[in-house]
Amino acid sequence: MAPPQMKQPSYASVLRGGIASTTPPKQTVGPTPRSKTSPQTQKPQPPPVASAPPPGPKTAPGQPPLPPPPAPLPNPSQLPQTQPNNQPKSPIPWPPIPRPLFPPPGPGVRPVNQAAPPIWAAAQYQPPPRNPYAHFAPGFQQQQQALPIPNTQTNYAPPINFNVPGYTHYPMIPAPGPVLNYGQNFPMPQDFSGIPKPNPTAQIFQPVSRPFQPIPIVNPNQQITPPDSAHGTGPSVSPGYWKADVYAPTFVPQQYIEINNLPATTVRSVPPPAINYPNYIASFAGFSLLPPLPAYPALPEINFATSVTVPLTPDNYVNKSLGLLAHEFEAQRENNSRYDRYNVPLMVHEPQKSKYKLMVQGIREDCPLVSVGDMVHLRQLTTSGSKHNLPVGFTGCQYEAYIYGIDRQGGYIILRIDELQIQSGLFNVSFLVQDKALGLHARALNDCRTLLPLLPSGEPRESFLRHMLFPEEGDGVRQRVISTRVFSHKWLDNELNFEQQQAVNAIIEQNYGTVPYLISGPPGTGKTKTIVEAALQLVYAGSTHRQHIILCAPSNQAADTLAQRLSRHLSPKVLFRMQSPTRSFAEVPQNLMMYTFVNNDCFSLPEWHTLMRYKVIVTTCSDCSMLVEARCTNRDLLRWRRAVSLAVSGEELIGYSSGMDIGQWTPNDMNRPPTDIRLHWTALLIDEAAQGMESEALIPLSVVAPPEEYTTEMPIFAMAGDEKQLGPRPISRLPMLEASLIERLFTRPLYDNHPLSRKAFAKFGSASTPEEIAKASERFLPYIRPPFTNLVRNYRSHPSILAVPSNLFYHNTLIPEATGTDRLLSWPGWKGRKSPILFQCNNGPDELHEEGGASFYNLHEVQLAYNTARSLVSSGLIQPHELAIMSPFREQVRRLRNALRQDQVYRLRDVNVGPLEAYQGSEHTAVIVCTTRTRRRFLEDDRRRGLGVVFEGRRFCVAMTRAKCALVVIGNPWLLEKDPNWERYLRVCWAEGAVERDPEGGGREFVGDPFAEGPGEGGGGEGPVTPVFADESTAGGGGGGGKPSWQLPP
Repeated sequence: MAPPQMKQPSYASVLRGGIASTTPPKQTVGPTPRSKTSPQTQKPQPPPVASAPPPGPKTAPGQPPLPPPPAPLPNPSQLPQTQPNNQPKSPIPWPPIPRPLFPPPGPGVRPVNQAAPPIWAAAQYQPPPRNPYAHFAPGFQQQQQALPIPNTQTNYAPPINFNVPGYTHYPMIPAPGPVLNYGQNFPMPQDFSGIPKPNPTAQIFQPVSRPFQPIPIVNPNQQITPPDSAHGTGPSVSPGYWKADVYAPTFVPQQYIEINNLPATTVRSVPPPAINYPNYIASFAGFSLLPPLPAYPALPEINFATSVTVPLTPDNYVNKSLGLLAHEFEAQRENNSRYDRYNVPLMVHEPQKSKYKLMVQGIREDCPLVSVGDMVHLRQLTTSGSKHNLPVGFTGCQYEAYIYGIDRQGGYIILRIDELQIQSGLFNVSFLVQDKALGLHARALNDCRTLLPLLPSGEPRESFLRHMLFPEEGDGVRQRVISTRVFSHKWLDNELNFEQQQAVNAIIEQNYGTVPYLISGPPGTGKTKTIVEAALQLVYAGSTHRQHIILCAPSNQAADTLAQRLSRHLSPKVLFRMQSPTRSFAEVPQNLMMYTFVNNDCFSLPEWHTLMRYKVIVTTCSDCSMLVEARCTNRDLLRWRRAVSLAVSGEELIGYSSGMDIGQWTPNDMNRPPTDIRLHWTALLIDEAAQGMESEALIPLSVVAPPEEYTTEMPIFAMAGDEKQLGPRPISRLPMLEASLIERLFTRPLYDNHPLSRKAFAKFGSASTPEEIAKASERFLPYIRPPFTNLVRNYRSHPSILAVPSNLFYHNTLIPEATGTDRLLSWPGWKGRKSPILFQCNNGPDELHEEGGASFYNLHEVQLAYNTARSLVSSGLIQPHELAIMSPFREQVRRLRNALRQDQVYRLRDVNVGPLEAYQGSEHTAVIVCTTRTRRRFLEDDRRRGLGVVFEGRRFCVAMTRAKCALVVIGNPWLLEKDPNWERYLRVCWAEGAVERDPEGGGREFVGDPFAEGPGEGGGGEGPVTPVFADESTAGGGGGGGKPSWQLPP
């Protein structure tokens, strides 16, 4: 008996609910879209007996109701068979499939580039929980082979009837009715290995925030606009285009994700070389008194109310700071998980060393945030064996690989994976947050429990760390007369000005009290020169207890700068550049290699007695943890020295007999401790202190902190930095983590309320010489001797370049004293003006380079920058190496470099091109700033992710203060004016007549933003937007004609 015939649903019934009707249809003659078989050649088989279907998923709150579970699958022999002539044999009935016509694929679906437009829009959909083992159900492999599942890390579209979350238990067979199934025959670019590679030309469509509604099929030649959410109407067919959403997450099938949650056998790899600290400690202290340190302390549970909203005080400092670190750890974990890779290939790098290359999209912008030595988890997938390489599971092994190298320019990392046997060659990759990343900070904070003791009443006890972290006005020294303006030191740098000499003298004399000495150094004022001179003066001061100095900086680049300047005066027997074992030799300047120590082909610590002889150790704040791990802190060294002395004299060591670590001993444990023991590390100087988190500065502080139970000597602690330039960049973006230690100290009353502070310094008016300043400050006597110095003399920039940052960030206190800044005033680009600033309007759109929204580029901006650089160099006023071009996006940097390398006439390949962050602390004769961003819809995401130069005041300050003789900015003024800092700069440019219209605009400026959303954003509407041009008689346009909102009034 033939099975009952099922009626094909009409368009109306499909659009109403997407459920097939059970009414028998009329017999059809000829080919039909869903009929590929004939009853004359194939006899239909009865459907198999199946168990009851599982209960349907629950509906998420606020979502449309989901359909009930489907009917059982038909027997595979019933499925249509195709003849060579492509003619159907007979209509085959399809069972009712109670599911939506187009299952919601979630946000960020990337449809295939095909001639016909897509016929549906992705809805905001929250899938219900599903069975993690559903994809291992019987028949799963056979069902998957029927549909080509694309590589999830490409821009290919999933099929309409793809196994999306929430629908994985549904039969994966075509839905009834004339449904266009995109993705069935999508192109698969292949490389030499036969593995799909990303499609850079694929489109990315923006989801709509409406409940899911199927869209009727229309003429393929027509384009479809998304639903009009403002008026509540449905989709309409009209000429238009879809708007790209580059921040949409990549669609990842649920079975890929769940493979990472299954049990696995761990296969460990050999980590990068590291220092054997137990053996190092035993080489000078044995195994009894100084055992190796325990593991990093665990971070507490996250409590937002107590860790974020409560201000820092001495009694809650440790717990609150650990809570902030817990927030940061969780933020880093979530951030790295966004960049986990699924179903991606590995490339062999060095097979004899088990090293492989993994391409990582976003690594150019530190997404994910990884470094050499970090662990990465990999699971090798097993495939179905079909030509599409569909994954059906994994090998059961989880490889603990280590990062041995990172090439951000090439966009890949080098992994060591031992005992790897290649099968499918496709892997799931998980990026982890390492314990060491924040464990060093947590250990330093944990030391503060003993270094920052509290009285039973809860008040802080007098201690070194209390003076350094929470200085009070009572800790200073009151000054009743103006100090002499003459210093008796023999300066090694004869170019120091009065403020720099005053800072060095105060650090040497330490006449300001037991508080940190802060040097506020705006760009071009010589704060690094001041710190270097202070270190040299301490070395050559002649005092026997001032000979061991730790000089730190938050970054390796800043530490290398310090070491290079000191190497002009100090030999390798006096100066040591301490490097982390994970840093490669290629990253270190060649002239500094003689100041390092190498063991087993990696950087290491020299022998203990050699380490103790160095007078200056230059390193980063984080690498100071090497001294902590080696038990070479002031507390460990002096307690160990005292313990050995007592043990030799035959006295009992109470702390040792109690099993306590020597770092936790008390005065009673030391038996009559003396008070005349000298500290080994006598000074800690930190340059660029505003770039690191406060907990990062605690690491070197824990090294120099004295054992206060038997010594009264206090080490010197001085910091130099500029809190208005680039600071810490935590992933969590918590304000308290974005504030450095020097920034927080400048807000304390001892510094902020001082009559000579920078904000009060502006009251002196035109006083610029030391004598005038001294005379003006006499009326404030007596006051606390200032434990800080404000550097005010700028030796870098032309006055026109310096005016805006001085006004915005430094209370108009910067005094331009640079010479030779007029050498480029004859460049034709200024058009006769005597102000070497220029703003070039850019109307070209910014484009996404890779998935994840991490890197952007702007081709039109590249052309403008190239033309400007060529014009400057061809004028003969400047050499290529004197010019710098910077951009906040690394992809734009790469494209700028490629464009300049093509010039063979003016050697533009010698132009310095790099990311904006790399230029802090540097200066160049001429600077071209490429803002790159021209689309307003990305501003909010840039602010959340910390990208770009809009609403980033510190990056703006760095960009505006690198140039000496010429500053050219390329950007979109209608976008930049939304930032108050850029708005002020644009006012100055318009007042100076320094705005150059885009040459592509033919003298008329492009005002509209065709990629903006909604009315008022470049013309409004969901369809194509006609660009709006300002009248030529206006000053460049703005908002649809007339004078721009930020133009100065006549």
